[in-house]
Amino acid sequence: MDGIPWVGTPLDANAIDWYFFGYGHQYKDALGDYVRIAGRQPLPPKYMFGYWYSKYQAYSQTDIQQLIRDMENYDVPHDVLMIDCDWHQNSWTGWTWNKSLFPSPASLMSWMHTHNTKTALNLHPADGIGSSDENFAKIRNDMGLDASVTTIPWQLEDSTFYRSFFKNLMRVRERQGVDFWWLDWQQDLTSSYIAGLGQTFWLNHVFYNDMRLNRTDRRPVIFHRWGGMGSHRYPIGFSGDTFATYGTLQFESYVTATAANVCFGYWGHDGGGYLQPNNISTDPELVLRWMQFCVFQPIFRTHGSSQSGCERRIWKFSNLDLQREAFKLRYTLVPYIYTAAREAYDTGVSICRPLYYEWPEENKAYTVEDEYLFGNDILVSPISTPSLSDGTSERKTWLPNGYWYDVCRNRMLSVLFRI
Repeated sequence: MDGIPWVGTPLDANAIDWYFFGYGHQYKDALGDYVRIAGRQPLPPKYMFGYWYSKYQAYSQTDIQQLIRDMENYDVPHDVLMIDCDWHQNSWTGWTWNKSLFPSPASLMSWMHTHNTKTALNLHPADGIGSSDENFAKIRNDMGLDASVTTIPWQLEDSTFYRSFFKNLMRVRERQGVDFWWLDWQQDLTSSYIAGLGQTFWLNHVFYNDMRLNRTDRRPVIFHRWGGMGSHRYPIGFSGDTFATYGTLQFESYVTATAANVCFGYWGHDGGGYLQPNNISTDPELVLRWMQFCVFQPIFRTHGSSQSGCERRIWKFSNLDLQREAFKLRYTLVPYIYTAAREAYDTGVSICRPLYYEWPEENKAYTVEDEYLFGNDILVSPISTPSLSDGTSERKTWLPNGYWYDVCRNRMLSVLFRI
């Protein structure tokens, strides 16, 4: 339907397809064959590997411009600035600009592009399309609904709805300058119209393929929640509303690396953490450690809630110089990361992956869960605990046999045996 492989009713609703991959410890070979069946990890546009600024806050058009000017003035490199759900009228689901905050959205996005900044708008589609939304009547008529209807239910499973919805809402926003979409589906795990259809997965499938087919001037990409197996075909994902704690930071190393086992190689975590526990103001050291962690993640993105004390403008912290140093290291690594992304497409082996891919016979490779490989040549061992009273930070790092270059101390390490 319209070039997008459309949902169909299973011939046997109770049937399950099973695939068995018997490769022993040859994990990378298994992944290579898996993507031949399940689809490859598409290569995102190169700008996706730069820095994304994001925060849930009722920013105005003027605020957005000031954020970008501040990043330029403080020499903070960036490529993407996300605009959360306050861009639209209504509080949660909406499709029409809030003109009190954004009086001239097309002019804003044109201005952002002249400042080398891409943008995406947050969408919460589940509540459908309301009568106050732009082109509501056109979509209602296309759906054959009565004139008394004041809300068009969300039903992306219906091809008529899909065509009308994208024509009358998405295309309009894209012509105004939206670069890609942030799909923040949270309600109803399955469709109300087709039994067993996962709404999150279907949303990702349709939006990604619509961009692939209808915006051929750019490489397709969306930003979305995990929709289950097969979601690796629609990069990029985010891990939801995390807590701003060291424990969360440590756990994200494990999450990103092990997601490689199902080829979900592009996580964009909420750098800095989303929720501030007990409304405590953002800890500069924790933010620094998170930024250093994000340098060695597929996607370098910050995000935070609208809570008082939740700050994501790194120029507001006393350790700005150290944070900016991390940002610049990230940009130094972009050619390496982009090459690894191409290799992920070719091989099915994600940029971040567990140590046991390379050392499958080493027990430690399975038990050390907060270290991981970042591309073929970097082993990452993030610091995810607060510093000691003397200001130093400690952690133990397991290194497999071989020669390792310590980039922090500019020295070669030889690991020939371990106890």
